[in-house]
Amino acid sequence: MTLTQFFSALIFCTFSAYISFCDAKTRLIPLFPLYAGIILLIIFYTVSFFTRFIDLNYFASHIIAALLSLSLFTLVYLAKKEALGLGDVKYSVFCGLFAGLPEAFIGFFLSCLLAFTYILAFSSSKRKKIPFAPFLFAGTIIPILVKNLLNRYYIK
Repeated sequence: MTLTQFFSALIFCTFSAYISFCDAKTRLIPLFPLYAGIILLIIFYTVSFFTRFIDLNYFASHIIAALLSLSLFTLVYLAKKEALGLGDVKYSVFCGLFAGLPEAFIGFFLSCLLAFTYILAFSSSKRKKIPFAPFLFAGTIIPILVKNLLNRYYIK
């Protein structure tokens, strides 16, 4: 894990833990920490790019992932508003910005799988609303951790 990856993970995990906790408690995603985290990551990536800590491919991968996740989650929100909240759409941008391509979309698939498993295992009603931010958080972090573990121990 590079220093850039470490600091971006620190920013993401700090803000995401608070956002996930609030969503689990109140079913609302607090916008101030969400926007602060997004702005902080954008500033961090921009400074890292101009100081040559990251290259253009890395920078573009994260920006494109954020824009694609915004598009994808907005389509889901517009298609079925009761399935997803607008806060989840905004939080997906933060997740995409942190993870980059293709990890963001692996994470989104994993998030849906985790949420579906949770509904099957713990929900008495299939129509019950659940907070999605904790699943997005877990689904975004898991592919990053697995990739780093594989790079460290198996791919030399």
